[in-house]
Amino acid sequence: MPPSDGAALRGRGTDYPEWMVNQCIKQVPLATLTGIGNLVEETVRGIEDPYDRVEALREMVSTRCMYSLNAPAAPRGRDAATWFLQRSQRGACDLFGTALAMCARIAGVPARVATGFQIGEYDAAVGAVVVRHADAHVWTEVYFPGIGWVPFDIQAAEYYENQSWLALITRGHARWGLQKLVRLLVPVLLVALVAVGALAGVVDFRKLLGLDRPARGGGPTADLTREYTRLWRSLARRARLKPDASLTPREALGAALARLRGPEALKGRLWELSSEYYRARYGYQPRPKDIAALRARVREARGRIRQFRHRPARDRG
Repeated sequence: MPPSDGAALRGRGTDYPEWMVNQCIKQVPLATLTGIGNLVEETVRGIEDPYDRVEALREMVSTRCMYSLNAPAAPRGRDAATWFLQRSQRGACDLFGTALAMCARIAGVPARVATGFQIGEYDAAVGAVVVRHADAHVWTEVYFPGIGWVPFDIQAAEYYENQSWLALITRGHARWGLQKLVRLLVPVLLVALVAVGALAGVVDFRKLLGLDRPARGGGPTADLTREYTRLWRSLARRARLKPDASLTPREALGAALARLRGPEALKGRLWELSSEYYRARYGYQPRPKDIAALRARVREARGRIRQFRHRPARDRG
């Protein structure tokens, strides 16, 4: 096993191969960038060393989310990492490993998700260690120059099933705490629950209380990502494409431009803006004035995409 202590992993630098930067840092869906980019920036602000960045992110995910084998899955079409960190905050090893990998990539550190099995248990009857389906596991691996891929296995600070309703409310998870409290009071409050259930059929309480609004963070880099997302969505509408949250910014731009005809100079400008966006987005400490200037150029380019026209399928290729 590679070393896992801070003394061995700090100070390894950021001399990553180009293929690793493209595959293990820049491969982040737009939905993930807009959903948790600001959370990641707040967590690693002022931290330079990649190891310390990942440790800060691991601590954030571990304390922000609770382990649960019975957590609801992310809704169809929603970004799993964003749903886990911003909404449900409950899940098993697959969500913890995915969330940390995406956070590390956004922070500029190469990361990937690994799957396999834990050790299992020794069975004296057969004289061997038996690995069962229940031993399946998912974890994050982070790359350090001169060492290689190092496992980062998150251990959640709390288990959801072990929390009382009062403890959940005290920790800021009022919705979960109330759910547990209601289950405890079902025999006494059956009539009240029937009434609430009837109202729930005609009233969207989450929308009424404003709980269904997507999280919007501040900061110049988060604003730049939102501006770039607006640009791609406008291109997608003109190209008659359905928005695909699984695409990276560069993939989204390429898919839209392939279905559009218009000035080649403008297409080239959009590709240049995409490259500038990547440099600004993945720089450790880009200057706010540079990010603001790039955001203005992206907004200006969005105003010019009216020059594009949809290219029929027979004219492509």
